[in-house]
Amino acid sequence: MTVRLICYVLLTTLTLSAPARGEAEFTEFLIDSLTFGTASVQGCFIDEDIHMDIAGAVIEDNDVVWWRSDGADPPNWTKHTIDTYLSGARSIYTEDINDDGRTDVVAASYTGRRVAWYRNEGGDPVEWTRFWVNTSYYHDPHEVCVDDLNLDGYMDVLATSSSQHDVAVWFGDGQDPPNWTKQTVRTNFRMGKSVRSGDIDGDGLPDIVGAALQDNDVMWFRNDGGDPIVWEPGLIDGDFYGVHRVQAVDMDNDLDLDVVGAAYLGNMVAWWENVDGAGGDWTRHNVGYGVNKACVAAGALLDDDEIMDIAATGQQSDEVSVWYRESLTAHTWTKREVDGSFDRVWPLDICDLNGDGREDIIAASGHTGCNRVKWYRNEPTTAISGEVPELRGELHVIPNPFNPQTSINFTLNGAGHVSLAVFDSRGREVAHLLEEHLPAGRHSVTFAGDDLASGVYHVRLNSTADRLACRLVLLK
Repeated sequence: MTVRLICYVLLTTLTLSAPARGEAEFTEFLIDSLTFGTASVQGCFIDEDIHMDIAGAVIEDNDVVWWRSDGADPPNWTKHTIDTYLSGARSIYTEDINDDGRTDVVAASYTGRRVAWYRNEGGDPVEWTRFWVNTSYYHDPHEVCVDDLNLDGYMDVLATSSSQHDVAVWFGDGQDPPNWTKQTVRTNFRMGKSVRSGDIDGDGLPDIVGAALQDNDVMWFRNDGGDPIVWEPGLIDGDFYGVHRVQAVDMDNDLDLDVVGAAYLGNMVAWWENVDGAGGDWTRHNVGYGVNKACVAAGALLDDDEIMDIAATGQQSDEVSVWYRESLTAHTWTKREVDGSFDRVWPLDICDLNGDGREDIIAASGHTGCNRVKWYRNEPTTAISGEVPELRGELHVIPNPFNPQTSINFTLNGAGHVSLAVFDSRGREVAHLLEEHLPAGRHSVTFAGDDLASGVYHVRLNSTADRLACRLVLLK
């Protein structure tokens, strides 16, 4: 069946002065003031609309929740509960586990010693069914992640434990619900705090990056393939004091993955350069100190210079801060405070919450904090004078659903620079289709999903005159 969609999003009018150095400016907005002890937040698309929502794990409330956006700018948020009792809910990760086109949620129960996944049943409001990933106790899971590690087309679940001191993977078999087979990747990983995935050595197989707080270790585990997978451990840094969080991300635009980390006991943020592109040679670059009890650090393009920046949270310094790198050839960073009075702030995520093409920041107060969840809108760095006309453009995706390709057709009300990209259910860019100046009128771009899994995606167009968005569904 062919579905023709026409979606509109209106451009918000802003009058701003440009900040120094072209750095991003952020405007603070409150999402929720009655959520007690949020430990994890993640921007994602939960329901059937085109607006990015937020999922969260809440320690003191023992809840797994999500906040629905109504698409306004700034959005109005409505809190919904996924699970009213997941003991010590510590970490969440969103992904389509059962390949039904809906975004599911995986969560860690720290004191309940379980890892759960919640199947998104759809509906309005969205309904959820809980399933356990682990059949035996997994003590104190601190962080979870999802990826297809063995490339069999089915999602797998990763976790690390603070008291069992290991890194583990549960492989899904593609059933609905999946049957899960556990593999221990690493033992003697003392006080495991963070686990993430990414192809570190560029061989096409997803590897694992992890942080062990008590060992002060940042490590990666090379996926050597096989059934079961053989994991080869590699030490990135054995002296990053009290490391709490790591992220695999390309920090120097050389097309291989580096690692960003936050040291909770060392009160600092750093990144490690993957020098040889294969994970065999690492150089640590200290970004900055004084992020007291640094919980999270994440790399992203936050301003307009195409050089990766880093956002971080400090639980003792009550701060959300952004660090800007001066140039790709220099390792000098400038710190800018986004929020300096956010009591016991812990989790942080970076995503485009309002669909304007700029990365925003989500952060929340952790346990025994101020019970608040906030987001910080990334404002334009170029001043806008006068009023911007209220314009409506058209965006058509035909066919939709599609397999393997579709046509993205759009009409521009005026000439200007156009950026067109496709994002997955987590808000991660999977295809950048256009970045050029186009005249007013009708245009068409072909999008091929050959290398993508079935599921829901979102196409976003940002231009001088229009901001447009639409859902598209890939069915293989």
